Amino acid sequence: MSKEANSSNGLSKSIQYTIFTQIPTQLFGIIAGIFITRLLGPEGRGVYAIFYADVALFSTLLSFSINTAIIHFLANKEFTLPKILSISLLFTAITVVLSISVLAVWLNLPIADLLFPSGYIDIKYILWFVLFLTFEQINSIFSSIFQGAKQFKIVNKVLIINSILNLGLFGIAYLLDFFNYIEIGIYEVLLIGLVIVSINIFQWHRHFKKYFSYKLDKSIKWKRDIKKFFYFSGLGHLSIIINFFNYRLVLWIVAYYLDNKQLGIFALGAGLSQLLTFISTPLSQVLLPYLSSDSKEGRLKTFQQFSRIHFTVLIVLAVLALGIFVPLIPYVYGEEFTASKTVFQLIIIGIIMSCQTKILANYFISSNKIIYNFYATAIGFCASFVFNIILVRSHGIYGAAIAQTITYSSIFLVVFLALIRFTKWKSWNVFIMNKEDIKIIKNKFFTKA
Repeated sequence: MSKEANSSNGLSKSIQYTIFTQIPTQLFGIIAGIFITRLLGPEGRGVYAIFYADVALFSTLLSFSINTAIIHFLANKEFTLPKILSISLLFTAITVVLSISVLAVWLNLPIADLLFPSGYIDIKYILWFVLFLTFEQINSIFSSIFQGAKQFKIVNKVLIINSILNLGLFGIAYLLDFFNYIEIGIYEVLLIGLVIVSINIFQWHRHFKKYFSYKLDKSIKWKRDIKKFFYFSGLGHLSIIINFFNYRLVLWIVAYYLDNKQLGIFALGAGLSQLLTFISTPLSQVLLPYLSSDSKEGRLKTFQQFSRIHFTVLIVLAVLALGIFVPLIPYVYGEEFTASKTVFQLIIIGIIMSCQTKILANYFISSNKIIYNFYATAIGFCASFVFNIILVRSHGIYGAAIAQTITYSSIFLVVFLALIRFTKWKSWNVFIMNKEDIKIIKNKFFTKA
């Protein structure tokens, strides 16, 4: 069997594992989200959203986005695992030290409550923040190593166990609170999240010892190794930072102009729409190592087929969500979240564009042409900053949803036009499945060997 055929079969199997894992994962995640929202209410849900946005902010700014570099260099075998472990350990230590230093300075500024919600600048929340950030960084590196090694069975196994933990622990917390055994508030919910990421580290460690070794390469050099690693992730890191604000800046703007209750209502609607990204993100992570290790011709063919199938599935899922799931929001989460329905409906088109952008951007990453992704995210940031301020002030959380749709759509458009120019496609169809795609799906997913 040819190398291209082996790669194609490997990708198909990895996609199958991921899709079948995502079905229960998303279901458990939705139910766990219901428990969290019922426990916290609109205001608490807003505070919860800010805390997790703060963790993501520090992680994005100070992690140097080494995850993408780990996947890329492991997949194309340019770096050995011991060398990647050594570099990852170095970057993780730098991330933790920088995070604690920046946090210490920020909390002593007059604007400290712009980061932590007013009334929550307390030692126990600060300690939770540092521990959660550190554990998330460790989990992320483990995950990237298994993705780069194309061990998606392990990645998906950890993912499904994580979703079961979320469902079980938050479900128990809800029942304990509901029957007045223990009062569960925002801090208890945050602690449960910390327990879950701690268990994740143990899972990764157990699998890592089985398949790999913790052997380090002590001969790494700045010019030969670290500089190359950092150069690859550098521009991509800047793009990821900008794109982070494209997704999360809206939360701080809503919190600034409105209140935590309105933020909670917006966060629920926006968060539910993000369920589509929980389909696209793992699939894009599956795709990246295969594109990175493929030939130029094979990369383009695989990418186009994957993109068409992905977008078609997205449209189907979005239509189902609008028709079935959205009307249930006030019944499931409570009448106070009725406005989340409109937020969801206004933002869903932008989310579809954003999900497809993840797939399109992978082609540039695998081709080491990250500059195009940077241009797109920079333009998106300008749109996000301007439209969020204008529309949130004039139309509240509905304006925030419209601003996000404009942002995501502008990023998609730039990436798409750049791909047309860079790849010189004979066909621009990376959206709708054709007969060949349907035949491939039938043969690889529904025909027994």
